[in-house]
Amino acid sequence: MRKITLSEYNAIPEDYRGIWTVERWDLPDWADLREKHIGKRTMMAYDNGTCLLVEGMGFEIVDDSSWKKTDEAGNRMPLFEILQRARARSSLRGLRHPMA
Repeated sequence: MRKITLSEYNAIPEDYRGIWTVERWDLPDWADLREKHIGKRTMMAYDNGTCLLVEGMGFEIVDDSSWKKTDEAGNRMPLFEILQRARARSSLRGLRHPMA
């Protein structure tokens, strides 16, 4: 499930996000699915093709203070450590600028 902050969600153009309000009684099991969809935030995303994600099933809104990321054990990580880990995972690691 994707995690996204409320600020990131609100930055998505309104044409690509919204609230599920459409009843789908044409679906045979809509009565069971209705509670998972009506009133939930939605967003369009690219994941091996364009797809509709529904809050609670495809994405989760997380606290905006996400710059205070946690490691795998749930401990707060200092910003420099977050940047070091991102640099280490970067596919550009080891590449040099041709003018350097």
